[in-house]
Amino acid sequence: MLLDSDSVEASLFLERLIGDWDRQPQGLKQVWSYKLAVPVHSSCGAFLHGMELLKAKTSEAEFNDVRDSVREQFMSQLMDSDLLNAMNSNVPPLDLSAVPVFRDILAKNESRLAREIETRDAELARKVAEATLEQMKVKLEHDLSTLRKRIPSREMETKNAALDVQYIHKRQRTGNSWVADWMADWCNVEFVDEKMSSVVPNFSKFLSKFAGSPGKTLVMVGFDVTLWPSKAQLTNSALTVLGTVVSMSANNVAHVQLPVCHAATKPEVVLKHSRSVEDALLSAKMDLTNSIILVFKKDDARQQDRRKSVQQCYAAMSAHFKGSDSCPWGKSAAIQAGYVDNLPLIKVTEMIGYDEISKPSPGARVEQYAEFARAVMDRSLAKKSPPVRYYGCFRDDLQEHKDILATLKATAYQHWDSSSAAPPKQRPVPAAASEEPVQLTLLGWNNGRAIWPGNILEKFATDTPQHKILLSLKEEFDRLCPNQERSDTRGAVTVPRASGSPDFSIEDGKMPIDVNRLVDLAPVSDAEAKAKRQGLCCSTVLSHVKYDMCLVCFSLSPSFACQAGLFCGSIRSTRHRCE
Repeated sequence: MLLDSDSVEASLFLERLIGDWDRQPQGLKQVWSYKLAVPVHSSCGAFLHGMELLKAKTSEAEFNDVRDSVREQFMSQLMDSDLLNAMNSNVPPLDLSAVPVFRDILAKNESRLAREIETRDAELARKVAEATLEQMKVKLEHDLSTLRKRIPSREMETKNAALDVQYIHKRQRTGNSWVADWMADWCNVEFVDEKMSSVVPNFSKFLSKFAGSPGKTLVMVGFDVTLWPSKAQLTNSALTVLGTVVSMSANNVAHVQLPVCHAATKPEVVLKHSRSVEDALLSAKMDLTNSIILVFKKDDARQQDRRKSVQQCYAAMSAHFKGSDSCPWGKSAAIQAGYVDNLPLIKVTEMIGYDEISKPSPGARVEQYAEFARAVMDRSLAKKSPPVRYYGCFRDDLQEHKDILATLKATAYQHWDSSSAAPPKQRPVPAAASEEPVQLTLLGWNNGRAIWPGNILEKFATDTPQHKILLSLKEEFDRLCPNQERSDTRGAVTVPRASGSPDFSIEDGKMPIDVNRLVDLAPVSDAEAKAKRQGLCCSTVLSHVKYDMCLVCFSLSPSFACQAGLFCGSIRSTRHRCE
């Protein structure tokens, strides 16, 4: 039974005994006894048990590859001590990791399995990426094809560009026409020569458009010679025009600011010029009894500031209407008080038309500015009450005056451009042409423009072929839809405009007036009224004139400067800084 060929254990044991006997040296051979054969028998059983476990944990091909080499090591007595130690140290089944030969085979098998899993996962990821890329590519190509169909042809683009230019030109012509009409009614400027022969007829025509019935319009003629003009003929002509205009009605008055001393003049010269103005006014039958002192505040002035704090001026009315109750200017608080105080000074550098490069001298500054025109224009554009119109005389031989007129027109145009009366700044496009519904599968659509989603390029790493393919599609999209971040302002037919509401917030602890208050003023006669001295003011005139008033400011000196608060309170005349 021991030699039965069907017994694997017996065959291995017998083969091992024969092999060990043959490997012993000739002189050292020993007869197999029970004691010597038992360890060999135990090793054979452990070996067969380990081979069965190894066969279960490895593939058939791998087991067949290592079976002969493992058997050869066992037959060479290289595994006996490890097998016996593993069997004696642990209960069955045998721990293969305790036998170095088996442990190495299992480690190689696990490494091979890990590589196979990694290869399989990489192949699966590659197939998923290819499928994802193919799906995204089909959708993007469909969307790009849809966008290509929406791109207008070259002929259509040329036509739209021509229509845009035509629309802008038409809009500019409309704005320029509005500016011309507005300037003719509210800020009329006439370029004159030294004789000024056309001023009175043209001003009469201008005045007749708004006078309506007699007594409704007040005229204030501004004549400012704070710095004496360089041309004597022009000054004499202006004084003649002043006398003519003031003598036209009892509602007309002249505001004449006399020269003042500065660093470039002498006191005797200033006195001579002042007497020249007074003589001309007296020759024109002007009443010079109403002398007014202008008091300027110099709180923020520098220590070396040598400008005068006061200036003399006249509220000159025609002597033909002296003592007449029909003259509303004679009842002004400023004329009765004889002074206007707390007047701010305007820096020449802040005036319209100031040249920062040439920095003109004090004698040249008088020929350049029109601050009074700007103040009246700002008030008129704001539609403040009472309405004030401006009629100014600019010199036709000075380029600075032409530049100032261009600046005034530009200010009026900007007001029109931002008002609700102006058409949209860009040509409106019909909704049917710009807002067609677009069916996109992957790309976005917002405000009439296609949008490339930012997460598309994040699907794949930057160094992968899939990312390069998507990047090429992105470049094609950018060519079809350039500047996609910029919003399209031509898509809407109507352009929404800003609207506002009164601001009743509290500033500096001053509570706003209750808008729901009821005001019931007790009637007070003129004799009992004690008005505070505020200067020559329109509110004072309104308290005596029982009709709607339109104040026409007629400036014979472009340098005549007033602040915008002139018509809401006292006249705030200013003079140039002569440093």
